[in-house]
Amino acid sequence: MYTNNIKFLVLYYFMLNKTQKGDGEMKKIFASIMVIAVLSVSFVGISGVVNEQQVEAGGVTTKGVSVATVQKQLNTWLTYNPLFRDYGFLTVDGVFGNKTNLNVIQYQRTHRLVADGFVGPATWASLKNEYTYYTYATQRACNSELGVNITVDGVYGNATKNAVRAVQRKHGLYQDGIAGAATWEILKHWVN
Repeated sequence: MYTNNIKFLVLYYFMLNKTQKGDGEMKKIFASIMVIAVLSVSFVGISGVVNEQQVEAGGVTTKGVSVATVQKQLNTWLTYNPLFRDYGFLTVDGVFGNKTNLNVIQYQRTHRLVADGFVGPATWASLKNEYTYYTYATQRACNSELGVNITVDGVYGNATKNAVRAVQRKHGLYQDGIAGAATWEILKHWVN
């Protein structure tokens, strides 16, 4: 960011000196246009820094746990959509870093949202709805796979975790109660 500002100041000084030597009105206009262009590039760089420091969720700027929730929900989306794992799964650490930013932008693009890297109201609502959808799908798939009848309510509670553990146990997987990639490979054929 500071490097861009220094480049801007050097360029601005150079253009200002050139235009003050009497080369006419056209060079002043050109210099003004160049200043605006350089400022535009500087602001794009600044917005990238802001993306790494905060995430807007539901219209409220949040940090820590809310970023971790966004990371968990992005990981859920990546679990069910292997074609979009270009940047890999996220470490759920509550830090809105570059990898989280790239995954947010990819999520936004695939859902036809404004791809700006911010988790604003539209992105937040989409992530929450998708997470609920996959919870419903997991519950229905567990019911079909196990021949049980857990409540299909979109809430990933204890009953859902226990059903997922039972599926994992049945197929010799690590029993963590999380419908991750390996578990979903077993369950996905039950989802219409």
